[in-house]
Amino acid sequence: MKTRIISGLLMTVIFFTVFFLGSYIYIMPIALTSIAIIATHELLGIAAQNVIFQSSRIMKLCVYGMIALMPWAFIFSIVWFIILILNLILILVFIVQRKSYFGFLGYAYLIVLFLGGSMYATSSFYQINPYYLLFFLAISFGSDIFAYFSGYFFGKNKLIPWVSPNKTIEGAFGGILGSIVSVILIQSLYILVTKQPIPENINLFT
Repeated sequence: MKTRIISGLLMTVIFFTVFFLGSYIYIMPIALTSIAIIATHELLGIAAQNVIFQSSRIMKLCVYGMIALMPWAFIFSIVWFIILILNLILILVFIVQRKSYFGFLGYAYLIVLFLGGSMYATSSFYQINPYYLLFFLAISFGSDIFAYFSGYFFGKNKLIPWVSPNKTIEGAFGGILGSIVSVILIQSLYILVTKQPIPENINLFT
């Protein structure tokens, strides 16, 4: 628990630093690209342990490239063209080498779709309005944090033990409460920082 708390505090400091400085010299897309590369490396490392997902180095580099570029696609239109080229190279290598890389190809597109799509959406929200991103993350983080501590201190009744043995009903209610509290805090922060009322399209209480 101590490790989790320390990690959470460090991530919170890093996140808010990136969030408030993100408009300077593309700090936000740089941060997202770094996260994307690390996550891709871990996912490809997991795949490498299974013979079904074996692949060539070129195919892996194409996957790295496509996901790393996703945070920039909303900012620079030419990035989509580069991603398309990498996609064509990936398919071409798959066809030319004529090896059993079909499993990896499906796995690769799954990573690009979910991880790359998440990076693109995160960057897009930030570029449109940073507080869009903050609201969505507040709901996610608030729910997770409150659910964890509610379950840790008060959890007695199992929620769905055959699916997730550690989840409790108390933790679930704590997660709901955490989402509500987090949104209220973030909306208050928005008003405090911008000195403006919350736009109707991001006001979750109107």
